[in-house]
Amino acid sequence: MGPEVSGDSAGPRVRRLLLACGGTGGHVTPAIALAQRWAARGNASLLAISAKAIDGQFSSCYPDLEFIALPGRGFSLKIGPLCRALGGALRSFGICLRLIRSRSIAGVVAFGGFTSLGPCLAAFLLRRPIFLFEANRRPGKAIRFLSPLARRVYVPATLKDSPPFRFRKRFVAMDHPLRSDFIPCSRSKARERLCLPRQGKLLLVMGGSQGAQVLVRWVDGLEERLAAEEWHCVCLTGPGGLDRRVFRRGPSGRFFCLCHWPFCSSMHLLLSAADLAVCRAGAGTVAELTACATPAVLVPYPFAAHDHQTCNALAMERMGAALHWPQDRLGELWGRIGDLCRSGGRETLRENLLALRPALAGAAERLAAAVHGDLGP
Repeated sequence: MGPEVSGDSAGPRVRRLLLACGGTGGHVTPAIALAQRWAARGNASLLAISAKAIDGQFSSCYPDLEFIALPGRGFSLKIGPLCRALGGALRSFGICLRLIRSRSIAGVVAFGGFTSLGPCLAAFLLRRPIFLFEANRRPGKAIRFLSPLARRVYVPATLKDSPPFRFRKRFVAMDHPLRSDFIPCSRSKARERLCLPRQGKLLLVMGGSQGAQVLVRWVDGLEERLAAEEWHCVCLTGPGGLDRRVFRRGPSGRFFCLCHWPFCSSMHLLLSAADLAVCRAGAGTVAELTACATPAVLVPYPFAAHDHQTCNALAMERMGAALHWPQDRLGELWGRIGDLCRSGGRETLRENLLALRPALAGAAERLAAAVHGDLGP
């Protein structure tokens, strides 16, 4: 069954994509970026997300896009969780079979994670083209498993040159797409819109879309030192995390705020407002830091699949665009931040980020154009 024809049979076809993207913000946000550009081309898409709370928070911010929550969960080698994961994947597969037929889906674009399996297997059975997008500099398990079925795999340029498995000819270099509403702005404007203090240095601490308790605890241990050294701080605690704002008086007599927020839907503002970020090293986070030219200390999640966050962090450090810091040395990090600020290292990081930023401009349109071309006539 081919894609539907819009209104007038002589007019252009509306090509419908199923975007499999649930599980983390790093999967959902590039899919949203593609969906926005796909719609601008007069086409339509359906974004398949997971039932996680973080996916629901993202989808609620984009009422103009269509989302569907698929069953499923991450895979595990333990018998009970593995059986539940396989059961969820099987239900997702059945739902996607019906969706692809009933919606005349022209192709599936998968962004990794456990939600990719059902849609891609359904597309393979129905002979719809499959496209994969890998944002990290080391591919995840889903991308590795599904790449033999894919017509094209869009990857960072550094990965295209040395894919860790065969199907090399299917790899196409692609920068990370950013949502159309992700527009960096000046520090003063960002702080005004977020109701943050206009004056003083701002430290942003975040563990990705799902939070990181180890980073939250690190901030909790720094409350007095942040005030003593006159830093404001915003710490993103993740879904269900602490939500509060407290004030401390600094040596100058001014008050400095410490904010704990579970979630922020305006990351372009928060990153623009920050003087320095301490955060995980997912590909989406790295791209957004680059777009806002926000100097950062990247603390990779040590248990990420294939240690891909460390690969991302080390790549940024080699380019002089971020500082890599292992999680097991968090106790020494505040001293390193002080050295970085005193030596002018923050300004150097920002300059190098500004040099990298032009590569992200238009990435969403390039991805949409590539998918459109690879779909064929």
